[in-house]
Amino acid sequence: GPEKLGYSASSVGLHSIRSGAARAMTLANGSVTKAAKLLGLGRATLYRRLAELQLPAPVADDPQEP
Repeated sequence: GPEKLGYSASSVGLHSIRSGAARAMTLANGSVTKAAKLLGLGRATLYRRLAELQLPAPVADDPQEP
């Protein structure tokens, strides 16, 4: 399976959590489900973190690839 990125709120600062979440979303091509797996979080938790960090959540969970 995918290797987890190893970010957690207790081990890194807010800036690192924000950049980690953004990086995971990029690596997952905008899929919250895949990004959550990379971060070792549940999908609902990642949606909540994106909202807390004021990062944009994708419109569709698993966007169509061109």
